[in-house]
Amino acid sequence: MSVDRRSPTHRCPSCGRSDLTEVSRHRTSDGTLRYLRCGCARWLVVRESTVLATAVSGWWQSATGITEPAR
Repeated sequence: MSVDRRSPTHRCPSCGRSDLTEVSRHRTSDGTLRYLRCGCARWLVVRESTVLATAVSGWWQSATGITEPAR
């Protein structure tokens, strides 16, 4: 059986695409944490229905706008 790992509920904040691919999913005490990848090379970190952070080219940006190098 094939599983469709695309996320229809979110759009990339950089390019506006909705064809994001879910790469990883983890259960946490706060809910499900998902890592989504866009075709424009940006990553989105999503918990439940909230975008927590985005990343591109080695830099993370939180949803509040604070930017720091990836570790």
